[in-house]
Amino acid sequence: MAPASFSDPVFLKLHHAGSFRARTPGEAFEYLEQHWSGPRTAHYRQAKVLCRAAVDGIVNAETARVALIDAAER
Repeated sequence: MAPASFSDPVFLKLHHAGSFRARTPGEAFEYLEQHWSGPRTAHYRQAKVLCRAAVDGIVNAETARVALIDAAER
């Protein structure tokens, strides 16, 4: 079974140069783990939990996508 993909990729700031394209909850989780440069707020933690849950098939990919965008916008 192929991993779930986002309906549209999410483009996120990659430190001070470039961007990171998250197309799946797994890629989003990788970004949150390895490249997140902002504060680790409750929104960040929620996005991380939901991205991991989407990877595990517990929630759908779009739920994780919305949480990721919410964390990034804040």
